[in-house]
Amino acid sequence: TGPVFVNFTASWCITCKVNEVTVLRTQKVMDVFQSEGITYLVADWSNEDPNITEALESYGRAGVPLYLFFEKGSPSPVVLPQILTKDIVLSALQN
Repeated sequence: TGPVFVNFTASWCITCKVNEVTVLRTQKVMDVFQSEGITYLVADWSNEDPNITEALESYGRAGVPLYLFFEKGSPSPVVLPQILTKDIVLSALQN
């Protein structure tokens, strides 16, 4: 399976919202998701779902944001930084 991009976010997370508006929901990034056939998943931790908490902890995180990119056929993701730029995301997606 893959490629898959997972956005661990929450409605109350300011950093998450800024990253979504300034990077993830921009036309350029959305175009690359589409052109590269990347599935975009959102793990919404707004209500602190225990399954999402467990997933965050498995990557050494106590909270959001967390951004993971699984390349096609790769069991281990690329972990992106908590503060995103278009260049960081596009570089990871088009590597």
